[in-house]
Amino acid sequence: MTGTRTQPSTVREYLLAIQAGAAEPPTAARLLGISIVEVGDRRAVFALVPGLEHLNGKGAVHGGFLATLADFVLVGAINHIPVTSTVSTVALNVTYQRAVTVATGEIRAAGTVLHATARTATVEARITDLDGRLHAHATATCVISHPSISQVPR
Repeated sequence: MTGTRTQPSTVREYLLAIQAGAAEPPTAARLLGISIVEVGDRRAVFALVPGLEHLNGKGAVHGGFLATLADFVLVGAINHIPVTSTVSTVALNVTYQRAVTVATGEIRAAGTVLHATARTATVEARITDLDGRLHAHATATCVISHPSISQVPR
């Protein structure tokens, strides 16, 4: 059949569909300007170009935006699971090394799964500029919920 699209079965396939423009990104990612650069096995890289809307009163990107970027990529790295599963961040720790400003230009958050079981994952993210300077480091503990067979849409 012409025009028939296969629905993604894993989070990785879903992220790749977003990257290719075949699926809509989450509303928050779209509003904040977060884009997908790369998706690999238990790894993801997302980008953000800082704009005036991201700045705090001191002219630096608000730490909450960096924490949100980190959370997006941390959860995106847990991409080996079925798309019907849900990932919830239960603990997020962000350490800021240097300020991000509009002059910094594009920043990238690289997330990697350190350990995963069927129900939990420990992940880390590094937020760097395009010259490789570290601006923030984050770790998270996430819970993975899988719907029962009766809850999966058919």
